[in-house]
Amino acid sequence: MLDYWRDHRGQEYSERTVSDEERAALTVACKESRRTRVGPLKARNHPSWAWLAGYLDGDGCYTHRENFDKTRGYWQLSSNVSAVAHINDIYVLEYLQKSFGGVMVGQGQSDNVKVWRRALGWQNRDFALQFLPKLAQHSRLKKHKIEEMIAYMRERTSRINRPQRLSVPGPTGQATV
Repeated sequence: MLDYWRDHRGQEYSERTVSDEERAALTVACKESRRTRVGPLKARNHPSWAWLAGYLDGDGCYTHRENFDKTRGYWQLSSNVSAVAHINDIYVLEYLQKSFGGVMVGQGQSDNVKVWRRALGWQNRDFALQFLPKLAQHSRLKKHKIEEMIAYMRERTSRINRPQRLSVPGPTGQATV
């Protein structure tokens, strides 16, 4: 469509007439360009934070849990961000994976849906503390959840002297430390 516009931009609308065959060819070319060549003319290496926050507000999910593992005897943090897309829109998830890492997996219930997931737990806290505040600036719907995750990560990093193992009843009923 851009090439067609460049060819005909100098002509006035009143001087240019389009035949039915040209109109049909333009309609096909327009539909094809929308399906195959979407996006900006110059490929971007990194999405804008506003776009990413909006996309994750709509098709994303922020998960944050702290579970006590009885077998290991300590608390475990499980945090991640994920986004879902139909198989026809998989390029969006590939773009997120290329920009921020993570994994892309099948949804499980449907073969037509893929999920991009990026861990934000304890081992990835440096990434999380850089990633989440930038999203919180632009997020509208899920800002509270993002700020909750940021506060927990900052509080967790400031608790150096927190005991990692807690008293858990052992196999004989006695507490182990």
